[in-house]
Amino acid sequence: MAKFKNLLKYKLKNSQHFDFVEAFIAACRAKGFTAAKIVTLLGLLETALGDENDLFMTARASLNVAERKRWDRVRDDRYARLHRLVNVWEGSGIADLDDAATALKAVFELYKLNTRAQVNDESGVMTNLAQYLST
Repeated sequence: MAKFKNLLKYKLKNSQHFDFVEAFIAACRAKGFTAAKIVTLLGLLETALGDENDLFMTARASLNVAERKRWDRVRDDRYARLHRLVNVWEGSGIADLDDAATALKAVFELYKLNTRAQVNDESGVMTNLAQYLST
């Protein structure tokens, strides 16, 4: 019997996700499942994949997406600037700045924020980082 491997959503691009689900549906259809529950759920999955395909380009062209990307770039820029300041202040010889920079650098290394990550994943790390720094 074939085994399912653990799929990590953040490793799949939209097109890879679509291709995987499409191949999964085709493999299930080829097996000829007859159990009512499987047939029903497979039909629902097929319908949902069709809806996803129809809505993908509409969502991608949305002004909301463009605005979100713009603000993501602004957020990434502000984070990069803060990160550069921390690197400059650390070891500066100015006690207050050096101490604060050393503490901030430890937090940055703890959270390992990747500004090129998928926006939802990046937002989760950024939110946790901001909450940690605000305390």
